[in-house]
Amino acid sequence: MAHDKLLGIYWDSGKPALHTRQHDQPGLALGTGIYLSLGLSGVRHCIGYYDEALDTRQNCQDNREMEAGRESQCIRCQHDGGTFAAKSGIADSLRGNQLLSAQHDVYLALFGKDVVKVGVTRSSRREVRLLEQAAHASIIIASGDGEAARVLERQIHTQAGLPETIKLATKLEKLTTVATPDEANRILLETTELVRSQVASTLPSLDTDFTYHFPRYDVRLPSDLTSLRYIDRLDDEAVVSGRLVGALGRCLLLHNGVDEKVYALDSVLIEGYEADTQLQQNQAIESRVTGVHAKHIDLYQQGSLF
Repeated sequence: MAHDKLLGIYWDSGKPALHTRQHDQPGLALGTGIYLSLGLSGVRHCIGYYDEALDTRQNCQDNREMEAGRESQCIRCQHDGGTFAAKSGIADSLRGNQLLSAQHDVYLALFGKDVVKVGVTRSSRREVRLLEQAAHASIIIASGDGEAARVLERQIHTQAGLPETIKLATKLEKLTTVATPDEANRILLETTELVRSQVASTLPSLDTDFTYHFPRYDVRLPSDLTSLRYIDRLDDEAVVSGRLVGALGRCLLLHNGVDEKVYALDSVLIEGYEADTQLQQNQAIESRVTGVHAKHIDLYQQGSLF
């Protein structure tokens, strides 16, 4: 596969896919067991934005060059595409007004057995949003327009003490402490009752909608694995390749056959780069990891996941 611009990992089809400029819809399927290699070219530009009304991706009009890091859209594309409104709850454009007037769900998401966060998603993107968040399980506790949903989210955060964000490093640590569906449902129902008792606003009486997500990530770590290498920064000409052993939300878990380590790569770090991309279903690609800065993440030991 020739050089192509990387747009990110998305779950629009209910499964992880690598979206690129040449393969944006539906993207390149990423199933556990495939071999993937990404060689960055050193040039990174804004990824533009996805226009839902036109069902197509709009290129950045300025082709703005972006620095390495966790931001892959320029300010203009964040506003034009509604990203700013979705993150801030402030409608600053026609698209922002449309997003915030749509129905939203307030959810509780479980990671492992002891970390629960509160969040908001448009109802139409509920499943995709929770999969991209890498939630092990979730429960919907309220619905309303975007503004009302965010007000309730902030109240739950301040009055019940639930976090609104969970660091990727924490999500990775929880990979081997996975609740069963029954355990996850019980934990989330108990947390819902805690929220009802501590938040001043009255939550609507909903039939709580529980979903167990974890099997969708198809995580298959080596049984003797005790730690991960979490890539938190890339040099401009980094190379990351190996066998995919799971896609935790938008984070790829790649097994390196040379050093026998598993590397966790947050796809936001590669968005906007031109890259030499190779994807093989049954043929091994040489494992190579260069130009990366990684942290050590210990995993709790309770045996193999499968």
